[in-house]
Amino acid sequence: MRKFFIVLLISLFIIISFGEQSFLTTPSQVESLARVHADEDVNKFWPFLGGFVFGIIAPIYNYVVEPEVPAERLVKLRSIIKSEDDYLIDIYVRAYKDEIKKIKVGMSFAGWGSFIALLAISISS
Repeated sequence: MRKFFIVLLISLFIIISFGEQSFLTTPSQVESLARVHADEDVNKFWPFLGGFVFGIIAPIYNYVVEPEVPAERLVKLRSIIKSEDDYLIDIYVRAYKDEIKKIKVGMSFAGWGSFIALLAISISS
């Protein structure tokens, strides 16, 4: 009888822990997840270097070029969004692209500003 209760408790724990899957249900949850993923995925060095080397052209380029969402992000996202909430995927894609663009443009301007500051320091001394 004691073994039965132990097996029952373990089974209940497994069912409760792994049985329910949490789904994203609100646009704010999806947008915050997109921001986190974009921050993880973007390479900040190359836009900075582009701004340093190419000046104002790099921020303009990074603003005009549309970034893409990696396919593995969309596949994982599909598993945590219910099928009746497919509009949340569009919100995720828009937020992801906007965040990537914002980070890249900001880093390009930082690189350009660093070049201008370095140029000003070298000219003044």
